[in-house]
Amino acid sequence: MIEGAATVFNEVGYRSAVISAISRAAKITPGGMYHYFDSKEDIAQAVLDEFEARWSVVPERAPEDSPLGMLISMTLRQMQRLHKDRIVRAGFRMTFEPGTLPTPNTSFAEQWLASVAAVLVDAREAGELTSDANADEIAWTIVSGFVGTYTLAETIGQHANLLSRMEAVLAGALREHLDPDHRDRVLTALRYSVAAISDTDA
Repeated sequence: MIEGAATVFNEVGYRSAVISAISRAAKITPGGMYHYFDSKEDIAQAVLDEFEARWSVVPERAPEDSPLGMLISMTLRQMQRLHKDRIVRAGFRMTFEPGTLPTPNTSFAEQWLASVAAVLVDAREAGELTSDANADEIAWTIVSGFVGTYTLAETIGQHANLLSRMEAVLAGALREHLDPDHRDRVLTALRYSVAAISDTDA
């Protein structure tokens, strides 16, 4: 049922989705749908809950790991997951499309910003970023760049180069804040990560 609902929410948005279309996509009668959910809003919340469960959280990092390497890999894989997973796409659309939900899903965006900023603080403490790098501002640039990149690709139907476009967002957000001793390594890791994740799609 969640997969079917996600298909409809992703195709037409929350406001235009109707129970009859959701039940057809879920291969269940409208009466059967109401056996599990009281309203369209409840169905949407179930999709959002599954979306957040599938969206990767910041993993535990071993002391020898690179914080920026982890952030780069995590961000690129989130973009890949968003492109491939219909539940993630539907949840993302409902979260970031203005005026979509009766109760906006602001907590997800706030938690995403906070998790990215936390990794950037780790990167600054590890010496990968300069001591004056503002983690909150860089996190805002990365998250807003991610949302904008995917939203524009959806709007104009051009998804072929999402990872390389996200590479440009990450490089632009990080480059001027990278410590000179780590700059070449981090930017090289970014290029290799894009190539490696792209290869998994082949």
